[in-house]
Amino acid sequence: MKTFVYLRVSTNEQDVDNQKYGIQEYVKKKNFGEVEYVADNVSGRVWWNERKLGDLIKSASKNDIIIFSEISRIA
Repeated sequence: MKTFVYLRVSTNEQDVDNQKYGIQEYVKKKNFGEVEYVADNVSGRVWWNERKLGDLIKSASKNDIIIFSEISRIA
């Protein structure tokens, strides 16, 4: 089982640091251990399967975990 963290911002003026910081605290608190971070800089208008999220979901195994900072980062 692997744990992934998907971080997404919509514009080049934004960065994923705030999302990553909050998730690092959550991961530590829940004892997830080592996680793999996947950062994306793409508009929410782009279909999920055309983003790094699509590649992540396709490569994930049955029991893998994907963490998002908030629901809007998925869509």
